[in-house]
Amino acid sequence: MSTGGGALLIERYQAYAEANGIPVLLGHRAERVVLNDAGAVIGVEVSASADDATPAPSVVKTFRARKGVVFVSGGFGKNPDLMHQLMPAPYYAGCGAPTNEGDFLRIGAALGAKLGNLHNVYCDEGIFEQAVASRMAITASGSTRAPRCSS
Repeated sequence: MSTGGGALLIERYQAYAEANGIPVLLGHRAERVVLNDAGAVIGVEVSASADDATPAPSVVKTFRARKGVVFVSGGFGKNPDLMHQLMPAPYYAGCGAPTNEGDFLRIGAALGAKLGNLHNVYCDEGIFEQAVASRMAITASGSTRAPRCSS
């Protein structure tokens, strides 16, 4: 058992899921929601990676909700385009998972959801010079410039 933080949170979610017969599916990326004729969300369409293939091909699966749909998202810190558009200043690193690309921003916006608090991402302190050292580009004039953001 962990002593706290995100690991403890995941352990508790996992224990609840196991105790209630809820499968936890890794390697599934939400692509779009499924709506009924009234516009209510009744399911989700995902692309699922085959565990035993390299590179892993995707298979489209659709899951129908019984009582409701709960979406959990990792944010957008690994999407360079969204980082450039939404962050108020240059941002060079992040500690989120590589899959944190803003999928639910796209899905939510397509549904007309009001989006907010998009001016910040979860981050961890680091040494700036190390973060950008390998990402410097030398222009024709010999000056250096760093990208506005990168994941």
